[in-house]
Amino acid sequence: MAGTERLFRFNPFNIKEWKDHEVKEQYEILEDSLSFSDTPMELAWDIDVYANMGYLVGEMIARYYELVSVHEVKLDSEIANYIYRERDQWLKEKAEKAPAMSYFENKAKSVYIDGLSEQARLESNLKRFKYAYDSIQDKQNALKKKLESIKFDTFGR
Repeated sequence: MAGTERLFRFNPFNIKEWKDHEVKEQYEILEDSLSFSDTPMELAWDIDVYANMGYLVGEMIARYYELVSVHEVKLDSEIANYIYRERDQWLKEKAEKAPAMSYFENKAKSVYIDGLSEQARLESNLKRFKYAYDSIQDKQNALKKKLESIKFDTFGR
């Protein structure tokens, strides 16, 4: 179809099957194709390239969001089970009243410190990609404003 444009260069039904390194490679190809020029055609090209780079970063956000969510649910379940087992064992073995729940919660956190650290690492990766996505959108918007400015200066509209 002549004159039609594709929204994105990537099919959302297929990209989920790509490996992370394939997403990274495609991002780098796009990055290398930026013109960094001031002509209307090249600005439009760069806006399109940034849109596709944003799409790839969005894919990575989705992947990290899934990793964070799955890890968090698993970790929360393991900690809750640990707390229940520890409190139940306390009640069976000791004739005295169990300490406050915070005692068992803190004990569980110390046992699962590696899992909590991994959760923090995953969340920081997610946040990093969210910042990159926002930055790409900001760059796109700046280029759109620049393009409009050039059009106004050139054509008076």
